Amino acid sequence: MILLSGLFFYDVFWVFGTEVMVSVAKNFDAPVKVIFPRLFFGLPAGESYQFAMLGLGDIVIPGVFVALCLRFDQHLAGTKNPSLGRSTRFSKPYFTACFIAYMLGLGTTIYVMHTFKAAQPALLYLSPACILSVLFVGLIRGEIKEVFAYTSEDPENKDKKDKNEDGKDKSKGNTKKEEIAKVATLVKEGTVEQAAESSDSDAEGAKTTSPKLRKRKGGKSKK
Repeated sequence: MILLSGLFFYDVFWVFGTEVMVSVAKNFDAPVKVIFPRLFFGLPAGESYQFAMLGLGDIVIPGVFVALCLRFDQHLAGTKNPSLGRSTRFSKPYFTACFIAYMLGLGTTIYVMHTFKAAQPALLYLSPACILSVLFVGLIRGEIKEVFAYTSEDPENKDKKDKNEDGKDKSKGNTKKEEIAKVATLVKEGTVEQAAESSDSDAEGAKTTSPKLRKRKGGKSKK
């Protein structure tokens, strides 16, 4: 819905506000538009065909929204009946309403374009038709919260991602514990080595001082 709303203003500005979109559509020779004659019947003799254009973006982006409505219908049916699986036998109120609204919006675009003989932004009619049809059905069925809370991600993939994130968190926790244990063992080994070094130094000091003490003791005994 946010994407369609943004493209609504985008299409209106670039078609009505500037001539960039029209000039690019006429002069850019690439498979990015659908061309069809304005008059199929009743063309006067000696006149050439005049063609109308429809951008592929005006077909693809609202078509993706219609497909998401179908997935939303499957999502609602799956929550009510978990044993549904990948079956296509379920009610499709959102898909049906959005598809009909899309066809009406497209027909309105072609009608206005033929009547006024001027370029028309198709999303000016398609975006409100698709969005309002879904909102209208959601309000009637009392599922407007579900409409805004829905995401197109599969629950299986979502569970896998959650498990992977949990596994990563656990592995990070284990690595931190291992690092702490390594540091603790290194500290212990360091203290043991220091104690050993100090004991060795004490022993060497005792060896160096023992002859002097013997001499002193010997002198006292002679006296």
